[in-house]
Amino acid sequence: SSAWLDPGALLNFSSSDPASLDFGGPKGGVVNLRDNSAGGSAPPVTLTARPACDPSSAAALASSASEGAAQRAFGNLVPAPHDVDLGRAEGAPLGKDGGLGVGDELEVSVRIQSRGGEGG
Repeated sequence: SSAWLDPGALLNFSSSDPASLDFGGPKGGVVNLRDNSAGGSAPPVTLTARPACDPSSAAALASSASEGAAQRAFGNLVPAPHDVDLGRAEGAPLGKDGGLGVGDELEVSVRIQSRGGEGG
């Protein structure tokens, strides 16, 4: 966040899964990791930024700019003490951004957090 320019004054932010990744409201501008996203066959979370100006004045903008921009992401928390985490530590937990199909095989990492500190 900048002291002289508030991103929320120019853009509105949204998340397709605010339970896992959110902006703290449409004027937030900073992504907050809240929980693991579904992963597996579920689609990634879509994070979107759109111009905050009145839609009628957005006609003056290029069509792609008036629609905003989107980024796909996955919420993937570090396991809490005495917790187990299945899947990759980064990205899609089960390693396939597009999901899994019937008959697909994959290796699954298991991380066990036995105490407060780094998992292993």
